[in-house]
Amino acid sequence: MVHRRFLAALILFTVLMVGASRALAQTRAVDVGAHVGVLRLSELDTTDVGVGAHVVWHVAPALAVAGGVTGFPAADESGGSLGHQRRVLGLAGLRTTVTFGNAELYAKGGAGFLRFSQGPPIVCIAIFPPPLVCQLSGGYTAFAADVGGGASIGLIPSGRLRASIEAGDLLVRYGLISFRPSGGTTEGFVSHNFLLSIGAAWRF
Repeated sequence: MVHRRFLAALILFTVLMVGASRALAQTRAVDVGAHVGVLRLSELDTTDVGVGAHVVWHVAPALAVAGGVTGFPAADESGGSLGHQRRVLGLAGLRTTVTFGNAELYAKGGAGFLRFSQGPPIVCIAIFPPPLVCQLSGGYTAFAADVGGGASIGLIPSGRLRASIEAGDLLVRYGLISFRPSGGTTEGFVSHNFLLSIGAAWRF
């Protein structure tokens, strides 16, 4: 009787240790990858396409810390007055994940910056406050935050090679006294912008 209880306790202990080891392995998983980003800047009526890199650290089965940087190169003249300007977006935040087999659905939120590099001089009308595009052309770093969601799916049985797609609302804070392209003056405002990212990553 004692031996049976000991054997049952040993089996239970082994099962718990295996489960804990798997949970720990999942908790420590890190995704490192690259992506293509599409950013629609509604205030400037322009769409940027760029590439970047991202890291996702799974700190718990349903929770992850994510961060990434996307660079948007200068466009051609069709990009308007800011078409020759490079932009860099950096974001970091949290994900909550629900897993279905080899697929993951997640909601995300984070904060960071959107950097407008200094571009070539542009012709601006002499008014006060100056147009927003004129101020941005000289270089500016705006606070940014994003809210959205996405999906990640394993491309191989082990689930290490993964593809992902996510979309969200990028909120950009323009803290400038300026004349907006849509008309009217402002001492600062928040713009809502569509952000799409398609990428691939390797899970370590």
